[in-house]
Amino acid sequence: DKGALYPITCLTTLSMIEKEKLLVLDQILVKDLIDNPQILVKIELSDNRIKNILAEASQLCKHI
Repeated sequence: DKGALYPITCLTTLSMIEKEKLLVLDQILVKDLIDNPQILVKIELSDNRIKNILAEASQLCKHI
């Protein structure tokens, strides 16, 4: 869907605990992570994990 808004819960590269941490920080949409990748540093993810999460997020939203 062009312009679709995907929730972070659809990302398979994030654990349930990581998703919960992001939701507490009001990061609800995949687009939020793409627009503000520093939030992933804030929840103490490694550089490699951040790279993988952002790759999945970008792939999901590439048609937007």
